[in-house]
Amino acid sequence: MLKEKELNIIESKIKNKIPLDIDEISGYLNIKEKIIKNIFVMYEAFGRKSVESITLSDEEIDHIIKLKYPDVIAYKKH
Repeated sequence: MLKEKELNIIESKIKNKIPLDIDEISGYLNIKEKIIKNIFVMYEAFGRKSVESITLSDEEIDHIIKLKYPDVIAYKKH
């Protein structure tokens, strides 16, 4: 659980479109760091189309990616 000061810093970064680190994303969304790391390994190696999750929806994955890469456009499956 994040302390109020840490949460304020993260929310300020999000508002200003400053990329978050994996540990910040993990703490902010309360998702295990391992899952966040796996998302970025797949995303960075193969692109958004390759990122799938049993536990997270496409919208949640897009949200996680935007926290580290604020200027990325959300992926739309067809």
